[in-house]
Amino acid sequence: MFPTTVLFRGILTAADLQELESRIKGLDFLAAIEHTLASSGHVVEGLMSFSSQSLCERTVDSLQDDRITLEKGALTLLRPDGQPLPKRSPAPLHSRILKPLPNGTTKTTLLGAAKWHGAVGTVDIFPGIGGLVRFPSVDVAKAAEAAAKSGRLHVRGEKVTMQTVDERQVFCTDLSPDVSEEGLRVLFEEYGTITNITLGPERILRKKLSRVATVTFERDSVADVIHAKNGTSYHGRALRLFFGNPEQHITPEVPMYSSTNKSNAFDSNEPPPSVAADSADLLMLQCALVAEVRKRIGYQRRAFEDAASCSRAEGQHQTVLAALHKMRSERESAGAHRYDECERWKNLYAESQRVQKEEAEKASHALGVAESRRKMTEMDLETWKDKERAQRRRAEVAEHKLQDVERVERERAEKMKAEAEKRKAEAERLAEEAERLRRKKENDRRAKEQDEQRRAREAEEQRQIARRAAAVKEETRCEQRDARWPPAHWSYPAVLSHADAKARFLVVCKEFDNARFSDERPLVVRSVPWPVLAHPTVFEVHDLTWDAVERFLGAVRTYMSQDSYREFLKNARLRFHPNRWAARGLLQSVIDDDLRETMKRACETVSQVINSATSELEGR
Repeated sequence: MFPTTVLFRGILTAADLQELESRIKGLDFLAAIEHTLASSGHVVEGLMSFSSQSLCERTVDSLQDDRITLEKGALTLLRPDGQPLPKRSPAPLHSRILKPLPNGTTKTTLLGAAKWHGAVGTVDIFPGIGGLVRFPSVDVAKAAEAAAKSGRLHVRGEKVTMQTVDERQVFCTDLSPDVSEEGLRVLFEEYGTITNITLGPERILRKKLSRVATVTFERDSVADVIHAKNGTSYHGRALRLFFGNPEQHITPEVPMYSSTNKSNAFDSNEPPPSVAADSADLLMLQCALVAEVRKRIGYQRRAFEDAASCSRAEGQHQTVLAALHKMRSERESAGAHRYDECERWKNLYAESQRVQKEEAEKASHALGVAESRRKMTEMDLETWKDKERAQRRRAEVAEHKLQDVERVERERAEKMKAEAEKRKAEAERLAEEAERLRRKKENDRRAKEQDEQRRAREAEEQRQIARRAAAVKEETRCEQRDARWPPAHWSYPAVLSHADAKARFLVVCKEFDNARFSDERPLVVRSVPWPVLAHPTVFEVHDLTWDAVERFLGAVRTYMSQDSYREFLKNARLRFHPNRWAARGLLQSVIDDDLRETMKRACETVSQVINSATSELEGR
C-alpha cells in the first residue's frame, strides 16, 4: 500500500524545486512540499504530502516513468522510512478536449478552469484542435461533461464544449492516395510502439482524392505526435492530425463509503455520491479544505524558514528534520478531522436517501390520482364519441368546400400554364429566327475574311516572285561588273591582285553608297564592297573572317600614303557601321532570312576590324 507522504532527495537548485512543486500541484492541487534550503551544488531533501494514496501513487509513477522531467539533477524518491519505492504502472487517466478556446488562453488559465471540475495532471494546447485535460476517473469526466453541456464550464469567461479522445490513437485525414501502412509506421514509430494501423479507402475530400488512417500506439503518445508532425509535409500534402475517439469501456468503481473502503475514504480522487445531489456543499468543502491546507503549509513553511535561518551545517539539518517530524505529527492529527468529514458525508448521503424515499411516495400518490381521473374519463366516453361524430361531420363539409376551391384554382392554373407555354413557344420561334440571321451574318463575314486572306496571300506571293526576279537581275548586273577583274593566274583559290582588289573595292563602294536598296532592288552579296582579296566568283559571305579583312587592309595600305589611308579607313568605318546599315534599311531588303543574319554578322566583323585598324593608326 502506498503512503500519503514520500521522501525525496537530489542535487536541485531553487528553480528545480519550484518546477517540481508546480508539477506536483498540477497532479494534486491539495499536495504540499517541504524541503531544506536549496543552494547550488548541495543535496536537497524534503517531504511531499498528498491528499490521498491514489494521487500519491499516480504522482510517484509519473515521476519514475519520466513523464515529468526536471531541468537538471537526479531525483530519488523513497518511503518515509528510507526504503526505495517500487516502480508501478500509473493508473489510466481519462482525456477530454475543450474547444473552442478563446484567444489568449494559456496552459495556466486552462488548468485553473479545469481543476474546479476535477481535472488532474498537466494540460496542453493544440492550435486548431483545442485544449487537452485529464480526469482521474470516468465519473469525474462525465460530471465535467455535464457541466460543459449545461454551460457551467468557462474558460476566460466563455463557454466551451467537451469531447472524449484517446491519447493512444491518432486520426490522420487528407492523406495522399500513395500513402501505405508501412510508410505510416516508419513516420510515427519514433514516438512509441505501434499496435495497429487502419488505412481507409480512397474517397473525394475537398475536391481531391484522399485517404484517412488511424494509428494506435501502445502508450499515450498522440500529444507528442501532433506537436511534432501536425502541419508538416508528407507525400506532397500537409498532415492534418487529430485525437482519436475511443470506445467507451467504463468499469464500475468501488463506492467511496463501502465497508471495504471505509479506512481510505479520501484515497479516491472522485467526490462522494451526495455531491451529485448538492454540488454547492462539495464546492464549499473543497474551498475550506484548500484554505486549511494552504494555511497549515504557510505556518509550517514560515516555521521551517525561521528554524533554518538560526543555524548552519549540522545544526540546521537537525532543526529541519525536527520541523519535518513535527509537521508529520500534525498531518496525522489532521486525519481525525478527515474522519469527521467522512461522517458528515455519510449523514448527507442518508439525508439524500430519505428525500428520495419521500419523492417516491409523492410519485405513488400522483399515480393514484391519475388512475382515478382515467376512470372518470371512461364514464364520459359516450358523450365524447357524440362530440367526435359531430366534429367529423363538420370536417367533411369543410373538406368538400376546400375541394371545390382547389378545383377552381387548378383550372385557373392550367389556363395560365397554357398561355405561358404559348408565349414561350413564340419567344423560342423569335429566338430561332434571330439565331438564323446571326449565323448568316457570321458566315458572310467569315467568307469575306477568307477572301481577303486569299488575296493577301496572292499579293505576297507576287511580291516574293518580283523580289526574287529583282535579286536575279541584281546578281546578273554584279557579275557583268566583276568580269573586268579576272583572278590572278598564279593563285588558288582564285584571288584578285592587290591593285585589282583596291580598284574593285572603290568601284563597288561608289555604287553601294549611292544605291537605294528595296524590294525593287534587293541587297545581294556582290552588292556589298566586302574588304577581302577573294575573287567575287568564289567568295562566300560566311567565309569572311578577321584575318581576311586584315590582309585586305594590309594590301591596300601599300598603295596609299598615311593621310590617304586614314581617310580610307574613316570612310570604310562609316560605310560598315551597324547603325548606318540599320538607318538605310539594308538588311530588310535581303530576301533570305539566313543570308540576312550572315550578312549582319559579317558587317559587325568588318566594323570591328576597321575600328581596330583605326586605333592602331592613331597610336591609341
